[in-house]
Amino acid sequence: MGNVVRIADSVSCGDHSAKGSNNTFANQQPITHRGANKTTGHPGGVPTLFEGPWSTTVFINNQPVALKGITKIVIHNKKGIHSGHPGVASSGSPDVSIEA
Repeated sequence: MGNVVRIADSVSCGDHSAKGSNNTFANQQPITHRGANKTTGHPGGVPTLFEGPWSTTVFINNQPVALKGITKIVIHNKKGIHSGHPGVASSGSPDVSIEA
């Protein structure tokens, strides 16, 4: 089980979710799902993508939902750091959780 990830929710590497559904919300924030899954990127860096795993039970606009502690982002580089690093959604809705 995991809490749904929304726009502005954090990723463990310091990034944040930047995209979400245009018609499905949790706590007045768009819910992030595959297809609307970009991050803000690190300061001076480029946005990256959430890559899964996703919810296997809940879909928004026919796309699976991102979940706190479960959905990872693509390994990426922070500006000025040459080695890639991972990240996983580390915050989500405080009161909307679903089965993974």
